[in-house]
Amino acid sequence: MNVKVKVDIIAKKLDIVKSKAIGFMAIAGSSWVYAIKAEPVTFLSFGVWFVFALGAYGLIVNFLKMGELYKSLERIENDIV
Repeated sequence: MNVKVKVDIIAKKLDIVKSKAIGFMAIAGSSWVYAIKAEPVTFLSFGVWFVFALGAYGLIVNFLKMGELYKSLERIENDIV
């Protein structure tokens, strides 16, 4: 594979990871705000905290994946130079 093809593939993967990160931020942020406003502790508020935890976990996983893709871009750059 030549370098341009590798960089294009990694760039497409980064775009996908970024769009997923935006979605996870929206889910985590909205569920966090709703859970704070919930006065009585009910089954629904526990469900909202669970949704927040899943959104935060997905966000962390996405940022770790983004770091791996960035490192692979750096490796390609170092191989060229």
